[in-house]
Amino acid sequence: MDESLPSLGRVLFTAEEIRARVHALAATIADDYAARPPLLVGVLKGSVVFLSDLMR
Repeated sequence: MDESLPSLGRVLFTAEEIRARVHALAATIADDYAARPPLLVGVLKGSVVFLSDLMR
């Protein structure tokens, strides 16, 4: 691990668990908005990365 990064303690969710949940959430949104395209708006600074993963 990069020593310049602060220690975060324990890992709550693995990268794969997060990817799987984002994929499941995207599938739910796709089903709910099958008839029309959703409008996704990122509000917080870090939302760009999450929204880009969600839109894929």
